[in-house]
Amino acid sequence: MTRIDELENFAPYNQRIDFMKQFAYRALCTVLLLSATAASAQPPHSDPQGPLTERLSKLEERVNWLPRISGYIQARYRWDEADGENTFSVRRVRLSLKGAPAEWIDYRLQVELASSPKLMDAVVRLKIRPWANFQIGQQKVPLSLENPYPPLQFEAIDNAQVITNLAGFKDLSGINAAGRDIGVAFYGASAERNGFSAVEYTFGVFNGSGINRSDDNSSKDFAARLDLHPVRALTLSASCYIGGATLSDPTHEKSRTADRHRYGAGIRFDDEHLLLRGEYLYGKTGSLESDGWYLLAGLWIRDKVQPVVRYDAFRRDRAHGSSLQTNYMAGANWWPAKFLRLQFNYTLKTFAARGRGSRSLVAAELAVAF
Repeated sequence: MTRIDELENFAPYNQRIDFMKQFAYRALCTVLLLSATAASAQPPHSDPQGPLTERLSKLEERVNWLPRISGYIQARYRWDEADGENTFSVRRVRLSLKGAPAEWIDYRLQVELASSPKLMDAVVRLKIRPWANFQIGQQKVPLSLENPYPPLQFEAIDNAQVITNLAGFKDLSGINAAGRDIGVAFYGASAERNGFSAVEYTFGVFNGSGINRSDDNSSKDFAARLDLHPVRALTLSASCYIGGATLSDPTHEKSRTADRHRYGAGIRFDDEHLLLRGEYLYGKTGSLESDGWYLLAGLWIRDKVQPVVRYDAFRRDRAHGSSLQTNYMAGANWWPAKFLRLQFNYTLKTFAARGRGSRSLVAAELAVAF
């Protein structure tokens, strides 16, 4: 789902780290309350309980309107034998604001500050019923199981190849948008049972141009995702994206609009100890047909260490078997504290193209949330 709540969790089992924000808010309440009390001291024989209670109630009501501030920093080392990369980098610096002026409306704003500042998320959500809700703005596109994962919950350092190439990260269409777009989406859940919903859905209409960009053609793109939960730990998912992309064409003076269609199916099992997730995506980008699949497995050890492995294959051009690249990844995630995560991944890249053989990729990443 592309819900705002999904995008802020960090630490095992989706625990929130709200203690810093709560401390700041309560400190603010205390300071303002003491100031108000000192400014309007009561006569010796008056009962201060009533005025103090009233002031405190009004103050807490106003504090609830304030946005909740959070963010994180990710620093990375990466050595890639295939392209000669060997570098340290600050991969992400994100700052988020989230607020709820009323029970039926909330919002979220997220900006990226690494390299050059840019807007990542700007969403207003109207909560009407559990089965019918509405959100508008720049948001995650409901395509695939993996795309909605926030970086601080994702088990690997890099996305699977098929997600990177077909779900709007470094898309074959030329769109580099971290899986996001500007549009309007409807979402909901139904068939509530034992504390979880058996059916969840999201569908929406988007520009199809990526983040921070107006529509560059005369049509809108459609995306949808349906998740079924036969039991709490199991998710069966299907998603699609039907739209167009403006592609540069060297044979024409102007760019042309070509098909950008995506279809996918996936399965996830997560009982908070064992994680299994697999997915297949097919994409048509103009005349190019591509597909890919992956299978990821992880196991929690004492709630702080999670070894992971992933098999990951992608065919850039289904008509040519030599375009197949298969990656084998092994790694581990470690949470020394709720706000701190260390990741290590080793990936062996293999290529079907004659003469390319195999190449190694080593990556390590440190993430700190606040």
